Amino acid sequence: MVADAGATLQALHQLTIAEGWGLPVLPGTSHITVGGAIASDVHGKNHAQQGSFGQHLLGLDLMLG
Repeated sequence: MVADAGATLQALHQLTIAEGWGLPVLPGTSHITVGGAIASDVHGKNHAQQGSFGQHLLGLDLMLG
């Protein structure tokens, strides 16, 4: 999946669940953005099994102003 840093995990979850997929890491709040999840390397209640958000990140394009 390719997502903008400003996309919320809630929006991504709604898209993936409709297709029968699920995000491997969902923190306690769904209002966090992809950029915030990367910056904070968030984890969910399944941290022991799935790890943190960064462990599922395959790539990152950083754009400078």
